[in-house]
Amino acid sequence: MTRIRTAPRILGAALVSLFAAAALAVPAWASSPVTVSDPVTDPEGFLSADQANSVVDAVEDAAHEGVDLYVVLVPDLSGAEPVAWCEQVGVGSRLADSSIVYVIAYEERQHTTCGNVDGAVTNAQLTSAMADAKDVLAKSTPLSPQATAEAASTLASSLRAAAAGAPSPTAPSADGSGSSSFPILPILGIVAAVAIAVVLLASRRRTKQGIARDEARTAAQDETAVDLANRRLLEADEMIRSADDELAYARAQFGQGRTDPYARALDAARTAVSEGFALQAQMNDPALAAGRGETARRILSALDAVMPGLVERQEEFARLRDSEAGAAEQVADMRTRIAEAHRDLDLARTELASLTGLYPATSLASLMDNPEQAEALLASATAAADRADGLVPTDPAAALSSIDTARRALAMAHHQIGAITGAKDDLDRIEESLTAAIASITSDISDVTHLGADPGAFAPLVADASAAVEAGRAARGAGADPLAALESLRLAEAALDAALEPLRTAEEARARKLEAARREVSDAAGAVAGAQAHIQARRGVIGLDVRSLATRAEQALADAQRLVESDPDAAIPRAREARSLSQQVLSAPAWADPSGFGAGAPGTATGSTLGDALMWSVLLGGGRHSGGGSHDSGFGGGFGGGFPGGFGGGFGGGFGGGFGGGRTSSF
Repeated sequence: MTRIRTAPRILGAALVSLFAAAALAVPAWASSPVTVSDPVTDPEGFLSADQANSVVDAVEDAAHEGVDLYVVLVPDLSGAEPVAWCEQVGVGSRLADSSIVYVIAYEERQHTTCGNVDGAVTNAQLTSAMADAKDVLAKSTPLSPQATAEAASTLASSLRAAAAGAPSPTAPSADGSGSSSFPILPILGIVAAVAIAVVLLASRRRTKQGIARDEARTAAQDETAVDLANRRLLEADEMIRSADDELAYARAQFGQGRTDPYARALDAARTAVSEGFALQAQMNDPALAAGRGETARRILSALDAVMPGLVERQEEFARLRDSEAGAAEQVADMRTRIAEAHRDLDLARTELASLTGLYPATSLASLMDNPEQAEALLASATAAADRADGLVPTDPAAALSSIDTARRALAMAHHQIGAITGAKDDLDRIEESLTAAIASITSDISDVTHLGADPGAFAPLVADASAAVEAGRAARGAGADPLAALESLRLAEAALDAALEPLRTAEEARARKLEAARREVSDAAGAVAGAQAHIQARRGVIGLDVRSLATRAEQALADAQRLVESDPDAAIPRAREARSLSQQVLSAPAWADPSGFGAGAPGTATGSTLGDALMWSVLLGGGRHSGGGSHDSGFGGGFGGGFPGGFGGGFGGGFGGGFGGGRTSSF
């Protein structure tokens, strides 16, 4: 009896045949990784429609047990490593990590699977299913479409049985035909009618199940995209901060003109990351949950467009640096720079000790651990330089990679030291701001009398302003927090100005607002710069949420600067928001897990536990990708790893990097 198929199945068979015919008229794309969305992808039309449908049936049966399987049939893999080719299919198709891709290269006689992290089956069960399929494939030489369909169906059936906890079944037939031993026509008619009814009911049931399965798959893919976007955004932000340091070195060594392309690539990447943080806020907004997967993909797409260019520029300057000085010379130069940094650190310790006698502890709280952190980073830089020195005779490429690590650790140490040596100037500017704020609000107090204001109505405002003035004067010594005093002065003056505004001329009122807005924007700019310097010096223990706060502060500051002259009333709240966000950055606790992903700091063995924690991001933020040398981090070059499947694949995350390897064999 010929097997009855539903209308959707018949349509699917027709489309398969149509695509198979179309494939004869266009160049073959089978040798490149394909994008999949259907259970069976067969660009060359190797299988007949019935054979393809038999595989689809087996895949759908496996899906009922939670196995998300995709079968890809191609002639060959163009010499690519099978698992890598398979993973690129998953990355390019944005599949969930729990999905399984099964690839059969029928002319090369190779098959491979990848995927299923924490999925429906274990790695051992997936390997066993591969063995079942291989037994079928090995019996056919040359490999026939029938054997290929049976092998794919066998794998799907084995996975279904494994997920259900049942023994592996035998391979289903792929020919779609059979015979009947009932010659009695009336019985046959009854059976046919019942069969049609059963098929129609099953079709409806499968349609509902298919919709539910598609919705579940989409939700899983969206969550994977969101996780990946968060990870990539953190890594991209880290790479930009590392590139900032490298650009400073490159300009000192090669001049402005030769580094302009690097600077342009860095600016483009910085813009994309800033926009990414803005999109991240939308992505994580519960009110916009329905579109978070698409928002995540927008973030990934924007990073894909710019980050490889930045990697390319970094590598160009690494090669240029290497061409002008060999590994031994760079090691010697690094040791000299580290020694100079140690001397600078000694001076910074002395400076910090003197500041503690001049300013309150609250003003210096963010600096007190800088010497310890700088010392740890210098220890890590020294360890990396020592390692490079030992590698120079035997592995110059690896030596140069270690020098890169030392250079980045040294740059972070300089940020820690610079924050101390620049603190006196920053605190002096705060004192100047206090002096100006006291003078301004004192003028407002005088205006209460000068403008003929009602003394009784203004008495509470004048009292608040006078108290703020006294607190400001006290904070100019060493007994109070100058930032808190400055905030009190700003708020008291804003309240008094608002009350006096009806008594002033329009010109006077606007002049006062403009003056206040400029002061607020200036204060916000200093606060944002301080927050960014704080992150730059402690990148390894600063998480994504805190970096997002810093980016939001920068965006608020940019709005305030844009509005300050044309709309001071709108500029002031944006400036205050920037200052508030910056304070949250400075007060945020360090990450307990520096890597942010439960893995700890990569690439230990730099010589200092604290240095390792601070440096995990340094190790991630770039590396060499030529000459066979491997970066100290063990990340295979971090962002520059070739970007298989786009920028996302190059990070070792998402579908391609999350599997922990695949399975492949010939037959």
